[in-house]
Amino acid sequence: MKLEQLDIHLARIFRESNVYWHCCQIGQAGDRNSLSPEELICFGDLNAVRRDEFLAGRYCAHQAAAKANYNFESLNWDKDGVPIWPAELIGSISHKARLCAAVIANDPLMLSIGLDIDINESLSRELWRVYCTGQELDWIM
Repeated sequence: MKLEQLDIHLARIFRESNVYWHCCQIGQAGDRNSLSPEELICFGDLNAVRRDEFLAGRYCAHQAAAKANYNFESLNWDKDGVPIWPAELIGSISHKARLCAAVIANDPLMLSIGLDIDINESLSRELWRVYCTGQELDWIM
């Protein structure tokens, strides 16, 4: 998948919602100077590949938040490396195959949001019911 395709897919999925997103090429967005002091602590312990993913993820999260007119200085993480979003937001970051994207929302009716970038392979129909809600199944069938 190319960056433009990812952006088109996200636009199609979230076009009529209060979800904001940003996507980028890993290694071509964000830099060490854009990280908060808290984010720099984690950054120093990462190998080169994870550093690029981390920078891209934080960059996309901040850009998505800016589209929602929201600004946060630092996006911290828990012991498992999962982002701890500001109390007013829900969000998700994903990266794969040199692509990165973040989605965020500030909607009291939404409890969580997830995003997963994966290799473009067909999912067998037997697994559709495992991964999709009834509304999603109606949409794709």
